[in-house]
Amino acid sequence: LKSIGSAEEAVAIRYDKEDSEGFKWTTELVFSQRRHDSWVSVRTSCRADRAAVKLPAPRNPIIVRQLLDGLGGGEDGPLIVQATPHFLRNGEIELASQLITGSAGCYLPIVYMSAPFNKANSNSMAYDLAKELSGMAHVVVEPNRPFSHRLRIDVAAENVNGGAIGIYWPNSEGGKSVFKGGSPETKKAILNNIKDALTNRLPLTRCSWFFVQEEHSKKAYQQLKTSGSLELDKYLEGFEAELQAKEEQRKYDQNEIERLKAEIRKLEARKIPVSGVSLSLCEEGDLYESEIFDFVIDAIREQKDRVVADSRRQHIFQALLNENTLLGEGDKMKEKIKKLLKDYKSMNAKVRQELKEMGFEISEEGKHYKLCFRNDDRYTFVLAKTGSDNRGGMNAAADISRLLF
Repeated sequence: LKSIGSAEEAVAIRYDKEDSEGFKWTTELVFSQRRHDSWVSVRTSCRADRAAVKLPAPRNPIIVRQLLDGLGGGEDGPLIVQATPHFLRNGEIELASQLITGSAGCYLPIVYMSAPFNKANSNSMAYDLAKELSGMAHVVVEPNRPFSHRLRIDVAAENVNGGAIGIYWPNSEGGKSVFKGGSPETKKAILNNIKDALTNRLPLTRCSWFFVQEEHSKKAYQQLKTSGSLELDKYLEGFEAELQAKEEQRKYDQNEIERLKAEIRKLEARKIPVSGVSLSLCEEGDLYESEIFDFVIDAIREQKDRVVADSRRQHIFQALLNENTLLGEGDKMKEKIKKLLKDYKSMNAKVRQELKEMGFEISEEGKHYKLCFRNDDRYTFVLAKTGSDNRGGMNAAADISRLLF
């Protein structure tokens, strides 16, 4: 189908194919150009005539990569559609804030990779995700932890941090999804999340097969009318095509309504109620993985046995503990620093390296070392430059553990 106007051009191609297993695949490619922008929509779907058959997941259409390789990607808000990651610079706090709050003017979702606590982001995973998601999402990589701390203020703590990866949708239409770790399973979960969401997302109206079909029918009708044609069959043919396009759109809309109803039923059937539990953290963020989560669960565990037995409060505390387990990263760090400083005599290369790996900045001014945890000067500790006995190191480890973990 092709529809051309004074300020708009639209072309739609539909390709149907049945594979060897009897699955019927449909790919729709729509190009829509207006005065100020152009969009290409590629949608692949699968159906089967047999009941109770699990449909295979569609693969990435190769045409998307061919278009990006051949023509290059256009602007989507402040970002370019591309098959490589967007690496943020230190001065781009405002841009990062807009991407996370959905106010940047992008249409595609943002896969935001926050800076880990102890190391740099995995460029390998960033490039893999960007390649797999090219044309479907932007992959944005945070430069460092101080950037994350500054960003947290601007977005009211809505940003992921500490190496977590978040998916943010424009105008918050898809909510926020958070993933931790850099394993192949994490990457697969991110890819599936994006693909599932895009499968259920209605395309831009101007980039749908039905829209181009309807515009094509209208143009054919106007041309006949302008020419003064009296050929009734052609008039009827134009009307029939337009009616068919509207009927297909109606069926499409009805299927979407039924899908959304099914999603609502699934949400209502979940074990966890919609109200759930939500904690707003505007000032404090994790200084290490799952820090705040573990503190909250640990506090609930301590409080559970202090409330009235068999009370509503105790039942809720127990239910929360049944469903949530401590990650224990704080306990691991506590044991590590206790072991590290147990026989402390001086700041040798091994002690210095392990303290830095845990997130301590070491200052040598004055008679003592100053250890600042995660660049937060509220958590600064003193360590003697030379230890006369084991007690000094053990006392320092106890002070650090008492205040941090």
